[in-house]
Formats: sequence, structure tokens, C-alpha cells
Amino acid sequence: MRKPWHKANSALLKQMEREVQSTYPNLHFYPEKDRVFIRGSFPIIYDGKILDRYLIEVELLPDYPESIPIVRETGGRIPKTLDHHINIPAGDICLFFPDERWKIYPPNSTFLDFLNGPVRNYFIGESLVELGQPWPFGQWSHDAEGIIEYYS
Repeated sequence: MRKPWHKANSALLKQMEREVQSTYPNLHFYPEKDRVFIRGSFPIIYDGKILDRYLIEVELLPDYPESIPIVRETGGRIPKTLDHHINIPAGDICLFFPDERWKIYPPNSTFLDFLNGPVRNYFIGESLVELGQPWPFGQWSHDAEGIIEYYS
């Protein structure tokens, strides 16, 4: 059995932590056994101003970066429903259709790219929906209906 990525390459973990905290100083890394959790306050920043904040947890699995990080909103602000792109019953966020991974979060992307891209976009969308606006980046249905929409 292979060692978890952060134990096999502790320098990578330290580099990621430095990069992330230079942009998001309120996100903190917590290695726990074979996984790494990143927890804290995630700001939505535009033109250098913080427009909104969410409490989040990101889980990096033992095979990271091959696997996609798992993101959860932990502040209880977002309803745990499919309409808000929360997978039921797990409670993790559906950031993108799995087959879009290669476009939205391609291999060799950094964890900071992940936070600045799909994670940021998701929370921008949630903030706008909370204000009564439509989802800004388009969206797919879930399950078979979403697969049909994506490939149509």
C-alpha cells in the first residue's frame, strides 16, 4: 500500500500551505492520518475587496492530486439540497460535472488553482443566488438528466 501523498512528499504539503495562506490566510491545514483537511473562512474577493465569506472544509484524499478535493460548507449557510449543488446525503459540494474536470480542474493544476477557480466560482454563485440572482455560470441537472444535458 502506498503512503498518503502528504507523508510521501511533506515538502509538497508545506509548499501548498505557504501558497494557500499567502492568498487565504484564514485557511489552515490539518493533516489527519491518511488525509489532509483545510478548514477556515473562505473570502470571495473582487477588486481587492472581500464581498462575502463562507466557512469551509476541504478534504484531500490519500491519492491527491489524482483525486478531486472534497469541499463542504460548514457554516450552515447553504441549504443541503441538490438545488444548491450539495450531494445528498454526503453533504459535499458538487463543483462541476465529473466529465468537466479536464476543462475546469485539469491535471497539473495546483490546489490554489482549485480554490481560485471552481471553489471561488461556486461560492460566488451561492452569494448571488442568496441575493435572488440566477446562477451566474450555468449549471447542469443532476444524475442521468445532467449527463444528457452535458452531452447534448
